[in-house]
Amino acid sequence: MSKPPFTHLHVHTQYSLLDGAARLKDMFNACNEMGMTHIAMSDHGNLHGAYDFFHSAQKAGVTPIIGIEAYVAPESRRNKRKIQWGQPHQKRDDVSGSGGYTHKTIWAANSTGLHNLFKLSSDAYAEGWLQKWPRMDKET
Repeated sequence: MSKPPFTHLHVHTQYSLLDGAARLKDMFNACNEMGMTHIAMSDHGNLHGAYDFFHSAQKAGVTPIIGIEAYVAPESRRNKRKIQWGQPHQKRDDVSGSGGYTHKTIWAANSTGLHNLFKLSSDAYAEGWLQKWPRMDKET
C-alpha cells in the first residue's frame, strides 16, 4: 500500500520575518525528493516572497499554493490599542488573549484570491500597524 499524497499548507520561507528559515531552493529540492507535488507558502504577515516562491516552484515542477499567516485585529485594524480577550491568566502579546492580534492562515485558490491577499496585506501595512505587526480586519 502506498502512502497517500501529502502537502504542507503552513510553511514559513526565508521571507517570513523573524520566523522563517526555509530557503526556496532547498525547500523545492526536498519536495522533489519526497515526491510532494504541491506546497504552500504562508509567511507571517507578508507576501514579500510570493513572486520568487511561485517561479521557483514552477521551475522545480511543484505546484505553488500562495498564502499568508495573517495577523488579524480583533476589532478594527485602525484601533491602535490592545484588546483584552481570552482567559485572565493569559498574559503574552500574541494569540493568548492579551495581545492586539490573532493569527489566521489564508490561501489563494486562484488569481482573484491572490489579488485579494495582496489587497489585505497592503491595507494591513498601510493602516493596521501595531508595534511590529501589520494587522488585517474583517472590514478589508
